Amino acid sequence: MIDANYTTSEAAKILRCSGEQIRREVKAGRLRGYTIGNGKKRQRVIIPASAIDEYIEANTIVADKPKQTRRSNKAQKTRRWV
Repeated sequence: MIDANYTTSEAAKILRCSGEQIRREVKAGRLRGYTIGNGKKRQRVIIPASAIDEYIEANTIVADKPKQTRRSNKAQKTRRWV
């Protein structure tokens, strides 16, 4: 199976961030990608689709259900039976 490749701008649209953030994540090693080109002016960063999937999985936080708390018995304590 051939893995699809994305440019920084395409990956930025998928991850809803800027292209500069994508380049920073690749440089820091948090997002797998590789550069194409020799010079500074024409150097491009390419990110495989599998790397984007791995990045999303590694950086997704799943919220737990909130704990149910018991209601205060204040209302019951203030009642007086005569």
